Amino acid sequence: MSCIGNYKKLKVLRRIIIETMNNIHPIYNIKELMIKRELAKDPNMKNQNWSKFLPKFKKIHQKRRKMKRKQKNAYTPFPPE
Repeated sequence: MSCIGNYKKLKVLRRIIIETMNNIHPIYNIKELMIKRELAKDPNMKNQNWSKFLPKFKKIHQKRRKMKRKQKNAYTPFPPE
């Protein structure tokens, strides 16, 4: 990955790239950046805490189903009578 920009933007981009490599989809970071951009445009919101406006994504660990194994019958080389 190669990037050009100022230090703060590169720092954010580096975090996004590392999270993507750790199997976190980049759409979560893109949504957060879009919200931050809109909040930065508003002069009333520049000095406030933005944490309540940023999305909070939960990590969901789905339980896997256990496969039921069928017991195999004993092998007999002779057919039934």
